[in-house]
Amino acid sequence: MATVNQPEHDLEAWDRAYRKVASLLRAYQVRNAYLRHELARDIVRESLQFYLEGQEPEALAVENLRHRLSLWLKRLNDATSEPGRNGYTEARMLTIVQASRIIQRWPRQFLYTGEFEPALLEAVKKARIIGVPNLHRASIGVPQIQFETVSDMAEGTRRLFSNSILRICLFTAAVLAGILTVISLAR
Repeated sequence: MATVNQPEHDLEAWDRAYRKVASLLRAYQVRNAYLRHELARDIVRESLQFYLEGQEPEALAVENLRHRLSLWLKRLNDATSEPGRNGYTEARMLTIVQASRIIQRWPRQFLYTGEFEPALLEAVKKARIIGVPNLHRASIGVPQIQFETVSDMAEGTRRLFSNSILRICLFTAAVLAGILTVISLAR
C-alpha cells in the first residue's frame, strides 16, 4: 500500500475538516462523489501545508475553500466581463453560477485553475442578460413622520370651536352628562 501524506497532528480534527469541506462542496452542488472527494482532499492537503500549531484544522480548511472559490469566481468574472466594465461582486457571480447551474453542467470546471470551456463562458454571459438582482447596500434612512392628518384635524376642531355659542352649548352638555353619570352611579 502506498504511503499517504497524513497529518502529524490530530487525525480526528483533520477528518472533521475533510467532512466539513466535502459538505460545503455538496452544498455548492458538486454532485459527483469522486470530484467532490478529489476537491476536498486537495483543499485539506493544501491546508495542511499552512497549518500552524494552535489553529483549528476545520476553520483553516473552510477558509482555504472560500479563498479558492473567491479566486475562481474572480477568474470567471474576468473571463466573461466586457471591456469598460468593472465586473460583478463575488456574491453576484456566485448567484449567476448557481442560477445558470454552471457547477452541475460543468463539474470538472468548478475550482479549476486552467482555461474555462467556451460553452461555460457563454452560459455565464447569457445568465447576465436574464438579469440578476443588483446586490449592493442601500441606506434607507430614518422615515419622516407625516403630521398632515393630525394638523388638519386640529385645524378643523379649532374652527368648530371658534364659534362661542356652539362652544358654550357643547361645554354645558358635557358637564350635564358628567353630573347625570355621577348621580346615576351614586344610587
